[in-house]
Amino acid sequence: MSRTVSCLAVLSVLVCVAPANSAIVRTEDFSVDPGWSVVGSGLNENHFGYQPSSSFAGGSTGEGGGTFTRSNFVKYYADTHLGGTLTLDQPLSASGKLDYTDSFHADFGYTNMLGHFSKSGFGRVGIAVNYDGNANKFYWTPVIILDDFTDLSASTAFTKIGPNVDRAWSYSWDPNGGAGYGSLTTLLDGVTHTIELTAAQRAVGSTMDAFGFAGLAGPSTVSTWYADIYFDDLTCTVVPEPSAFILSLSLGAFGLFWRAYTWRKGTR
Repeated sequence: MSRTVSCLAVLSVLVCVAPANSAIVRTEDFSVDPGWSVVGSGLNENHFGYQPSSSFAGGSTGEGGGTFTRSNFVKYYADTHLGGTLTLDQPLSASGKLDYTDSFHADFGYTNMLGHFSKSGFGRVGIAVNYDGNANKFYWTPVIILDDFTDLSASTAFTKIGPNVDRAWSYSWDPNGGAGYGSLTTLLDGVTHTIELTAAQRAVGSTMDAFGFAGLAGPSTVSTWYADIYFDDLTCTVVPEPSAFILSLSLGAFGLFWRAYTWRKGTR
């Protein structure tokens, strides 16, 4: 093997082992205003965002949330700077605290959720909260919404939750779980629900570029249908910056390759 080919092989190995946007975890305790994006607050009696002096969710003073109503527009309070786009091809996770203090017929129309979501599309992975008018109950359920607007949360059991209870929640997406096409495992107050994808559903996929509380545009607007929802002590998967160490290794390997290449040309 020539020196040129040998150095090319070294460079290829270094580039291949470098983790391409492997996920890391970010935390937020709302002890100070995190500067998250607020969309839809102030419209149709929605009033939400950073709450500096409350602790309804059970953490220390300072949390996120507020009043969310049934609205025919997208609304969210979220971290919109995750470093890139997340997909179902990588592990995703999140956890935190949650409480709702009051509600009235809180039928949001479409899913309101805590978790990873797309600002401009349909992609969602997380825990959903809504109201079942037939059973007269506020409930939570795991949620995955695919990029084609297929909502998989309807295929799982709904679990009723009452107000003014500090609840711990978490979820974990395993891209190789279930039958090999991925599974979402969610936990709230010791109750676990799971969604497993089929091959066809995984092929559609779900892309996300934000994390927080989000609601899709409902089919109608009713300002008197609402819930006061709060959350705190959050963790979530984000996309990290490229590793400076890996970058330096790659540049070093390229330098070795270039020296070997120019030396070999000089010997011809």
